[in-house]
This record gives sequence, C-alpha cells and structure tokens, in this order.
Amino acid sequence: MNSHVRQIIQPAQIRAIHVLKGQAAIGDGAYRDLLASHGVSSSKELTAAQAGRLIDQLRGMAPRTAAHARAVPMTGKYGPIIRALWIAGYNLGVVQDRTDAACCAFVERQTNIQRTVWLTDPKTATAVIEALKAWLARTADVEWPGKASASLEERKLAVIRAQWARLQAIGVVFAAGGGGLQTVIETHIGRDLRRVDDPSLTAVELDGVSRMLGRRIRAAMKPNTRKSAA
Repeated sequence: MNSHVRQIIQPAQIRAIHVLKGQAAIGDGAYRDLLASHGVSSSKELTAAQAGRLIDQLRGMAPRTAAHARAVPMTGKYGPIIRALWIAGYNLGVVQDRTDAACCAFVERQTNIQRTVWLTDPKTATAVIEALKAWLARTADVEWPGKASASLEERKLAVIRAQWARLQAIGVVFAAGGGGLQTVIETHIGRDLRRVDDPSLTAVELDGVSRMLGRRIRAAMKPNTRKSAA
C-alpha cells in the first residue's frame, strides 16, 4: 500500500546532517549514538522524516550563530534567482538585511535547506521563488507579468514600477503616470526611450535604476526623514 511506503532520505538532507555534525563538534561515538536512537547505523539508512528530526537535533546542539556565520554566496541553479528577488525586496524597502546570510536564512525557513547549492528539487525551488514573489506582491504591490514567458527585463521593470509607486506614496516624488518614471530612467541611463517599457532596455540598465530608486526609498523610510511608510 502507498500509505506504508517510506520516503528515503534526500541527498540534501545527508549533506545538511554532515555540515551540522561538524558545526556541533560532536565526536564519532556521540554521532553513532544519535543514529542509534533513530534505529540506524548510517545516515543513509534514515527515512526523510527521521532525517528531518535528526537535523533538528543537530541544529539544537550547534552554536546559535554557526548556521549562517560562514554563509556562502547564493550559488546553484536557483540561487541567483532567489537572490535577485531578495535584493528586489531590499530595493523596495521591505527587506532590511540584503546579505546572502539573511537570504539563506529565509530559504532555510522555507525548506530546511541551508544553502541554495543544495536546493536541487525543482518543485521545492519553485515554491521558494513563488513565496518570495507573493510576499513582494503583498507587501510592496509588485504586479508581476501574468504570462509565464515574461522576460527578465519585464520582471525587473515590474519591480521598478512598484518602487516608483512607493516613492509616490511616501511623498518623495509627485509626477503621476509613467512619464515621470520614464524621465528618471532616461536620466539615469543617459539615453532617450520611446516608452517606459522600451524593449531596448537591458537588465544591467534596469538593475542600476532599481538600485538608485532603492537608495531613495530607504533614505525616505529612515526615522525623522520625510514621511515614514505605513
């Protein structure tokens, strides 16, 4: 019966166990005792559920700051995508800590996986990405392109439009519509555009605009500067 099928331990869980074992600085004898408490002699014999419980035990034994003290860059197939969304949140003023360590902590809360290089399951990675997008839509009013085939530039422009709207809501800028935003983009990139979503805009140019608007948002949201965001 399917209800009795035991899900085997995942490779990412095995890697997490060995990383946490090192962080907890426990000896081989103590580690064998931990495994024995789960009825196995090797981590590869654990089920996915047992591995999850062992990971929780090891986390409790590791120093509180060890998990992310040496956080690595957001590598792996999905790391750059997740990091880009995290930085978008920072430039929108809803993420306070833009570091990879903070982003890794978010990923870990969502998946129990500490590093994005270990995030190899497409369904799990997609869940993290969609959770970030939904959060930015909810907290910063980002209107993501509805079509699945939307380009990278279209997604970046969606963030910039939300940044512009936040600056208007905060009271930093007062130009309504896309005309004011188009002028700001043109001034920043040093060339004229046919429209705000001009197809000639590059990802690098849009990243520069987003960083610039992000600085303005964060400056406006600091205590005792203009109006604070609600």
